[in-house]
Amino acid sequence: MGIKLVIDTSADLAPSDLDESVAILPIPVYFEDREYIPYVNLEPAEFYGLQRSASKMPHTSQVPYVILKDTFQKALDNGDDVIAIFIASKMSGTYNTARLVKEELGSDRIFLVDSLTVTFPYSALALEAYKMVKSGQMTAKEIYERLLYLAPRSKMLAVIDDLTYLKMGGRISGPIAVLANFFNFKPIIAIDDGVIHDVGKERGLLKAMLRMTEIINSADVDRSLPCYIGHTDDLQKAERLTAILTEKTGLVPAKTIFIGPTVGTHAGPGSTGVSYFIK
Repeated sequence: MGIKLVIDTSADLAPSDLDESVAILPIPVYFEDREYIPYVNLEPAEFYGLQRSASKMPHTSQVPYVILKDTFQKALDNGDDVIAIFIASKMSGTYNTARLVKEELGSDRIFLVDSLTVTFPYSALALEAYKMVKSGQMTAKEIYERLLYLAPRSKMLAVIDDLTYLKMGGRISGPIAVLANFFNFKPIIAIDDGVIHDVGKERGLLKAMLRMTEIINSADVDRSLPCYIGHTDDLQKAERLTAILTEKTGLVPAKTIFIGPTVGTHAGPGSTGVSYFIK
């Protein structure tokens, strides 16, 4: 008997980041009438190439019921317990669909975790789960309880470089986007309990990054756990943030995550951020 870890593609972890003990379930992406599956027929860099030339905003779906059921059933048939971590339930129906699947299967060996987040903070949570599974020293229930503790403590700060895509998606008005871009205002966003919110804005990217380090330094960061950098097709900005973060906070990111379509659809290229755990 083993443990099958299940995540979805909004965690932005490629198959090469993990191994066969992990199932990465697809959140499809649609451009016009064509369906793409991240890491199958759509790499992150390809997504941003399509996005830059698209006449209409792409959109995403959720992991289909049949895929969730098939994945859980195969693991159970193999004698494995299942730990499944999904995109925040306030952002997608995937977690609630997984609850329905668990109810149908009637198994107490399926442990479901609402990550309360998405993209690289979700990566951070999934990678902690992966370490625990690979250690072989904890039961599925023990890992599940640890993840329930960590999920609300996974935090993120990110700076949106270009508001054009938020405007295209109807998240902000056209005039606000035009004015913010013209005056070089950079919004800083965070995710709390599955909800994205604005924590301020600064004029210029450098000031925004420095403000993010101030927020981190005022937080009770758990430095025993790793932090991560994420970016939407702009490694140069990610490297700049890494240098500033290390200098100003002493945090050294464990990994840089290429943010994929689930968040990139709304943020657009050129954004970057940091995730960390608090005590």
